[in-house]
Amino acid sequence: MPVTYAVAAAAIARFGIELEMCDTPEAGDEEHDCHCGSSCCSGSYTDTETDFGDVDHAIDAMFRRSFTGRTRDHGDMHDYHCSCRQCDCNRVEPWLAVQEDCTVGVEFITRITRIDEWALVDELGDAVDAVYREIQKPYQYAPWGNHVHVDMTVCGRAEAVATWSTALFASEHWDWEALSAGGRHGNRGYNDKPEKRYVGSWVRARRDTVEYRLWNTPTEGRFIGFHVAASVAIARWAWLQAERVDRTFYQDVVAEVDGLDHRQVLADITECWPDVTDRDSHISMLAAGLHL
Repeated sequence: MPVTYAVAAAAIARFGIELEMCDTPEAGDEEHDCHCGSSCCSGSYTDTETDFGDVDHAIDAMFRRSFTGRTRDHGDMHDYHCSCRQCDCNRVEPWLAVQEDCTVGVEFITRITRIDEWALVDELGDAVDAVYREIQKPYQYAPWGNHVHVDMTVCGRAEAVATWSTALFASEHWDWEALSAGGRHGNRGYNDKPEKRYVGSWVRARRDTVEYRLWNTPTEGRFIGFHVAASVAIARWAWLQAERVDRTFYQDVVAEVDGLDHRQVLADITECWPDVTDRDSHISMLAAGLHL
């Protein structure tokens, strides 16, 4: 079957969201031991004491939304990277789970979600706005992340999609920092923009997904939908490129991306954009953020 926008849209239409929120903890005395394998667990990181008043308000505000139907139906926060039946990404319910996080106060994790369930994403955006109203703090500099996992189970090639996506972010034609900030004044330090010679942490293949880590937790709920739709669209674009051009090594892919007309790339990503609420405003936001 020829690779087309329609094929990409059918193959790449599921995603999950990890939304990290609340105060940056202050280091305590007890060593951190979550065994997650990330840089925060390299031995220099210590366990933390968080302002759990804010965390509790955030959880209650989030779970007061209609996608649960009742307050705190997931119960108390589960452990970091908990894999119980309520936290498993392929669960049916609840749609939103809540866990501790090793670098921030709390992480809200959706199950794998289909594009045609977009009303849940809109409600998550409303919930984010509710959290800010409940907590009543600006958090303009808080190092929180909004990580979007795009499911690649149907089409495969997660590594190739991650490589093409990273090359796109490394391109000199694109100013992703302003878009990824999500209304904040800057980005998370560990999500520094990759250089042409360096594959950064903005995007990475994880099992059968490509994780887009460049997005900050936004100060406005409307960015939630933009972040998810942009991640899905870029994954579709990257998969089409990987299918059409036989390039394996990152440096070769960077050279390919640098040789593309960046306005045409924007048009191609727009073509890949899912048909969801606020689609036109998303695309306008993308073009404005990239100064096109």
